[in-house]
Amino acid sequence: MRLVLLLTLISPAALCQAQNPHTHEVNLSSHDRAEISRAACTDLSLPSAQVTHASKESKASSLIVVNVRCGSHRMEGAVPVAHVTKCANGGARWRCGTGEDALTVVLPDKQLLTVVPDAMPLAALAALITEVVPLTLAPFYKPVAPLLMPECRVRQEEKAPFRGAAAFRLSCTNWDVEVTRDCGVRPCRHFVVRTDPRP
Repeated sequence: MRLVLLLTLISPAALCQAQNPHTHEVNLSSHDRAEISRAACTDLSLPSAQVTHASKESKASSLIVVNVRCGSHRMEGAVPVAHVTKCANGGARWRCGTGEDALTVVLPDKQLLTVVPDAMPLAALAALITEVVPLTLAPFYKPVAPLLMPECRVRQEEKAPFRGAAAFRLSCTNWDVEVTRDCGVRPCRHFVVRTDPRP
């Protein structure tokens, strides 16, 4: 019953929340990883899964919660789309939440960034994230990409900062990043207006 309740309460927004510092990371066996892959990715054309994080509330707890990213199963423009979800063990079985589609972006250093839409169409998110990843931070022009790893949830803000603009918030694992798109002139320009470490 506890497992069913846990999976019911897992919201998509939790995918990009910072990990609880009081949880304990878990190393999963190859058998568990194979079982998780089957449970999480059975309905997809590429049923391979990567466990991006596995933890439990205490060392004595037997309940393990894992973040899972299935292999890419289609493209959105030039950006691969994967399925992300959370799974937990109950007795001898792993069970997974419904999950949702997300974009996977290979960064210049070959790390894989997972980008989850928050009430945004995937096509619009793909167009945005390809512009955001190469951005730099003033005044020293350091790349913004390291702040995005390993997962971000992205939404467009309701209020635009000025006419012809749109504002976006990237709620990433360790950082919040605010980006403005200025289409007052063509072509549109994107720039980072604020970064804040997550508590």
